[in-house]
Amino acid sequence: MNDKGVLFFWGTGVFGTFYEPRVVIDADIVDVSVGGSFGIAQDKEGLLWSWGTNSNGELGHSDLKTRIYPQPIMQLKRKAIRKVVCGGQFVIAVGRDKSISRKDKQRKNHSLKSNISDERPKRLKSSRSKENITPG
Repeated sequence: MNDKGVLFFWGTGVFGTFYEPRVVIDADIVDVSVGGSFGIAQDKEGLLWSWGTNSNGELGHSDLKTRIYPQPIMQLKRKAIRKVVCGGQFVIAVGRDKSISRKDKQRKNHSLKSNISDERPKRLKSSRSKENITPG
């Protein structure tokens, strides 16, 4: 990605082989993350673009089709994505829904809280020695 937000590909991938950098997105890209065999880019409007093998649905297009070139993820268009990160075969995007009104949000939060019996974490008793647990 250059300082103007243009994304380039080169090398060998699902897109074929490019022996020199080739422009693949000219949409003011501000962030890029790459997983095992796929990638996600975010433009300055917050729209996410994905490409790659999509063997586990990681591209976010509700299918398993390979995308040779970046395609916009329209399901996330109305979300205010703050950060996106790729893992080996998954993507995590942090944001909020721009289409939810403040009143709907308060109602939703109240509904969630009323269904929770105890919001505090509980310490589990174990006969084993303590071990570190790391997600991933």
